[in-house]
Amino acid sequence: TTKHLCKSLWTRVSAKWCNNKKNVCVRCVSVSELLSRQRTPCFSSLTWSTNQYREWAREAEQALPNHRALARTSLLLIGFLCDGRSSGQCDGFWRVRDASGSVYCETLKSSPHWLGKLMLFPTWSYIPQDAPEPGKKAEGYLELIGSPVCVTPEPTAGSGGMCVCVGGEVSAVCPLLVIGGKRFFCFILVEEDRAVPVLVTDPERVYWRQCVDIAQCVCVSALRVCSLRGRAGHRVLSVTSQSHLRSYPRAREPDDTLSDTRTQSQSDTHSETHTSCTNKQTRSVSDSHSQSIVGSHTLETHEEQDTHQEQESEGEVVQAGAGASHSVHPVRTKLSKIINYRGRITSVLNEEAGLYEIDGKVGLCLAYQPQRKWGGGALRPGAEIELHNVHFLFRPSLVCPDVVLCACLRSSISVMNFSPLSSKVMTLRSDNPLLCYLLERNLSVSEYLWLSYCYTAVMERLSPRWVCAARVCVVAGRVLQCVLQHDEKRQEKRDIYREMLQDPHTCPLTQVTHTPHTHKNTPAP
Repeated sequence: TTKHLCKSLWTRVSAKWCNNKKNVCVRCVSVSELLSRQRTPCFSSLTWSTNQYREWAREAEQALPNHRALARTSLLLIGFLCDGRSSGQCDGFWRVRDASGSVYCETLKSSPHWLGKLMLFPTWSYIPQDAPEPGKKAEGYLELIGSPVCVTPEPTAGSGGMCVCVGGEVSAVCPLLVIGGKRFFCFILVEEDRAVPVLVTDPERVYWRQCVDIAQCVCVSALRVCSLRGRAGHRVLSVTSQSHLRSYPRAREPDDTLSDTRTQSQSDTHSETHTSCTNKQTRSVSDSHSQSIVGSHTLETHEEQDTHQEQESEGEVVQAGAGASHSVHPVRTKLSKIINYRGRITSVLNEEAGLYEIDGKVGLCLAYQPQRKWGGGALRPGAEIELHNVHFLFRPSLVCPDVVLCACLRSSISVMNFSPLSSKVMTLRSDNPLLCYLLERNLSVSEYLWLSYCYTAVMERLSPRWVCAARVCVVAGRVLQCVLQHDEKRQEKRDIYREMLQDPHTCPLTQVTHTPHTHKNTPAP
């Protein structure tokens, strides 16, 4: 009843936050009011003191002096966490819903036990967005910084019998794909030297994409073996409507953990997640600003190795061309490295092209992954991110930083800390001309970086007076062909299943083709 619900809510608020006695002027806000009236980015927290917020904002503004921190408001937000199943739209994205409407949300850490429960959100940021096109409704989204608190907790029901159960450590989490109107994703479990891919195609299980993290130990039940269309003899495990996802501590023995995960309580999940999220926000930005590379190599080591290889290859080209009667533009092909990396987004180079800057010196290209829900979404300047299984590219083009990290369908991008800075997010069109051109022409990384450069130059200098906006990408493509000065044989079309599942890994980013002399002698458009 309403009376018991209000009592339960007051109990949780008073037990956790009223002891501070500093957050007394708090106003409840509905989702519809937040969407319609809040036109500037804001931050709200019931748990942070004023000094804690000021220190958080000061560190953020010192890291990126050209940006302002999010303004603080005192708003109490309560609602249901859902993934669209109640409305028949299971798109894999989470929402906060109440009687007035719903708003999309991003989380740092998620638990499948949160869905369908009435939650109190202690710490969050709201980022409004302009309408993508004239006449359409403007929207925004939430960044849930602190773990939500269940207002009416219920004991977790045990799984009613498991069929095939597989457990292991998550080594790769592929992005959410939409093909033929069906949404699905894949993650890979490893144990010692064996790897097992798990395909999630059930509409009521695609929300697992928010709950599975790299290096997390999970156990998946009620799996079935299925074959992939167009790949005879290649079988994978697929979830069913009876499948359940459980996490277990990494330190325990596998035999003990598989039995313990079946009795894991919901309260443990809430407490562990809340502790991890709280620790992430209370530590300083400088402490968490670390870089993680696969193996013992650092980013500088990879740069030195690639620089040395590039100098050797250029020396060989000069010797080989000394006796030639005519000049030839050499085409060099290099193999990319797969690394992990953690850093802070310092600039959005081209949100429409999926290009960002990390730590002021490293480029990030997300064009070879599906377009994210809110364009860059949580990838705003000041956000700390962790990249897994990304391709390390050294000097793929002269129009980008020397080091570019490029994500494919086996890469994952995790936001470790949301940006405390106030910045707008562009709502991208579904028919993004740059990404459409990339898929149609099957461009390499070097070609795509030049295309985005030409696109920006034509847009700034010739549009709309000389070139209409709809034709900018076509003109940029023609400029790109003039820049390349040769007609390379197109690579074979992308095979999404091979890109996600096959070992050794193969994708369009595995080999990087670069023609340095052609680019050096080409004037800027």
